[in-house]
Amino acid sequence: MVELNAAASKPPQAAAESGSNNGQPARPEGRDAAKRRKTDGGPDSSASSTAFAVLQQMNDRCEESGQQQEAHMQKILGMKENKIALEEKMYDLHKQDAERRAMLKEEHLKLTKMDIEVRDKQSEAQLLTAEIGIMGADLEKLAPNVKAYYLAMQAEIMKRRGIRSPTSSDM
Repeated sequence: MVELNAAASKPPQAAAESGSNNGQPARPEGRDAAKRRKTDGGPDSSASSTAFAVLQQMNDRCEESGQQQEAHMQKILGMKENKIALEEKMYDLHKQDAERRAMLKEEHLKLTKMDIEVRDKQSEAQLLTAEIGIMGADLEKLAPNVKAYYLAMQAEIMKRRGIRSPTSSDM
């Protein structure tokens, strides 16, 4: 009986070998011994080690994919930060451009006003020159219809300038 217990505590292969030593044929593995071997991780552990290796590879790939995804997200974040910086620069440039345009428009408006004032003064000078010519004309040497025109023009010039014309009774 001691031998039976000793044989039962030995692994199945050892029992088979001991049985062959006794001259008896090797016995097949029993149901309980097969279950024990599966739960203890005996010789069938190669399948579980293969499964563990596959799971480990999957885990490694998942971690690598996570790292790649993290790196990709960091790259995208950097690109977005660059885009924001560029948009801010573009905004500043547009703002400066608008300010420059406003200044140029203001300067153009000032120049236009000055040009208008100069033209008004030139027109006034031309008008004065023409009025001096009309007022200083020798009416005695002119034809009667031209003389009438010059007299009418002289009266209009005097009225425009606020000068009272002498009446015939004042003469």
